[in-house]
Amino acid sequence: MAPLSTPLTKLLGIQHPVVLAGMARVSGGSLAAAVSNAGGLGVVGGFRLTPQQLRDVVAELKAELARPDLPFGIDLALPQVGNGARATNYDYTDGKLDELIDIVIHEGAKLFVSAVGVPPAYVIDRLHRHGILVMNMVGHPKHAAKALARGVDMVCAQGTEGGGHTGPVAGTVLIPAVVDVAQLVAEERRRATGQTNFLLAEPLVVAAGGIADGRGLAAALMQGAAGVWVGTRFVACQEANCSEAHKQAVVTCDTDDTDITLVLTGRPLRTKLNPYIRKWHEQPQKIRDLCSQGIIPFEHDLESHGREGHVGDDVTFDSDEDEVEMPYLMGQVAGNIKKVQPAKEIVDEMVAGAVVALQRGQTYMGKLFVSDALSDASPPPSVSATVHVVSITIDMGLRIRTNTPDGMSVISYVLTTLESHSPAGSTPNRRPSFSRGDDASTARTSSGNGCSDLACDARAVSASWAASSSATVAQSTLWGPHWINARWSCSIALTAVVLSVPAGNCDVWRRVAVVLKTGARGLANESRGG
Repeated sequence: MAPLSTPLTKLLGIQHPVVLAGMARVSGGSLAAAVSNAGGLGVVGGFRLTPQQLRDVVAELKAELARPDLPFGIDLALPQVGNGARATNYDYTDGKLDELIDIVIHEGAKLFVSAVGVPPAYVIDRLHRHGILVMNMVGHPKHAAKALARGVDMVCAQGTEGGGHTGPVAGTVLIPAVVDVAQLVAEERRRATGQTNFLLAEPLVVAAGGIADGRGLAAALMQGAAGVWVGTRFVACQEANCSEAHKQAVVTCDTDDTDITLVLTGRPLRTKLNPYIRKWHEQPQKIRDLCSQGIIPFEHDLESHGREGHVGDDVTFDSDEDEVEMPYLMGQVAGNIKKVQPAKEIVDEMVAGAVVALQRGQTYMGKLFVSDALSDASPPPSVSATVHVVSITIDMGLRIRTNTPDGMSVISYVLTTLESHSPAGSTPNRRPSFSRGDDASTARTSSGNGCSDLACDARAVSASWAASSSATVAQSTLWGPHWINARWSCSIALTAVVLSVPAGNCDVWRRVAVVLKTGARGLANESRGG
C-alpha cells in the first residue's frame, strides 16, 4: 500500500498525490512519463502547441510509460478573450481548441487541465462524456466558485509563490479559502437533482505554489487539499524538456530572485529577474499603458528592436531559429532547490518527507484526544470482498506513565484497559481477546474467526473479534509510531479493518464504531483518573 492515500490518488488511479505541473516547454513527454512511472500523474504542457505538436508530445510520453495503462494529463491555456477580459489576452490555441480537445479524448488522457481561464461548458461536457476529469487553475476563491459552477471536477489553487502565470494571493491564504468554496459547492451538488455537467459530487482541491518537498506536501494536505501540483521542483529534473541553463538557473536562484511581471505575456507571471525585466520594471507606467492597449511589452520590443538582433541584456533574437531566449520562469521555492535530480527521486523524497512530517505532527497533539469522527459511522459504497478501513486516534501524553500500575508495561496497560472497557454485547461471538507483551518483546494476535496471526514488535499489538454473525471479520490494531521512552508519550491509532462487508450493511459499521469508541473512551477515562 502507498504511504499516502487521498481522494485524488483514488480518483486518478495513482500511488502518490503528486501531479506534475503542465509547464510550457518543460513538461514534455519524457518528464510526464517519468512522473507517472514514479507513481504520480504526469501532465503534458500544451501551451501554444499545434495539434500535431501535441500529438508528438503525447506519443513520446506513451513510448516511455512503464505500463500502457498508467494515467496522464494534458494542460492547455484557455484565457477569456473579449467581454471585459484583459486586453492582452488572446486565443493561445489559434482557433484550434476543438481539434486539441479531440486529441485529448483520442489519446485517452485521464485529466484535462485548463489554465488562465475556465473551459467553455461544451468542452467540459465533451470531456465528461468520455470519462475525462477536468481541473481548472485558480488564483482567487471567486475563480474557484466560477470554475466549479461551470462543472469542472477539481480546482488547483495556486498561490502567488508559484512560477509562471499566477495570482496575487499567498498559498497559505488561498488554499484553505478554496477548500471552503469546494465544500460549499459539494453541499449544493448533493442537494441538486438532475444535474449532468459534473462527474464528481464532491469536487477536489489540488494545492500549488511553493511546494518542493515533503513538508510542502504535508502542509497542503493539512490545509484540505487532496494533492499537490508541482512545477519548479520538476524544472530542476533530469527529464525536464528545458535547457540545462534553465535547470541551473533554478538551483542557483535565491529566495528573493523572482518577481511577478506583465512584461512577457501581459498577464501576471513569476519569473527569475534578469537585467531586461529589471529595466522594464523601472517603467511601470509604460507597462500599464501598453497592456491597456492590448500590447504585450515583450512583443513590443520584438517588433521595435528584435529584427535588429538585440532586445536587451540576457534577451537576444536569433534570426536563424526565429526564437527568443526568454527569461527563466520559476517560483519562489527555487531558492530551496539545490540540485538537479531524476523525477522518481523527487517524487519518492517528497512522499517520504510528507510521511515524516505528518507523523511528527501527531506528537504535537494534547495530552489526550479521542476523535468523534465515527459517531455516525456509515459505510462507503461497498461490495463483497472489498476491504475498507475506518480509524480513530488516541493521543496520550505524559499522564499515561503516572497511570500505569507498577510493574506493568505501557502496552500491557493499554490492552488491559481496552479489554476491560470493550462492550461484550457488541460482539456476538466473544469479547475482544488482547495479547500482552512488554515494551521489549514481541506480541501476537490471539487469532480466531478467520483472522491470521500478526507478528509485531514492541510498538505494535493487536486483537481480533467477529464483528457480526454474517461471517464478517473485523480486526483492530494498535500501534504507536512514536514511542519516546524518556517521556513515556505515545500516539496510538486504533483501526478497524472490515472485510467482505455486504453492500449497504450499515449495522456492521455501527458495531465497529461502538467497539472502537467504547474502548478508546475507556482508556481515556482510565488516564484521566490517575
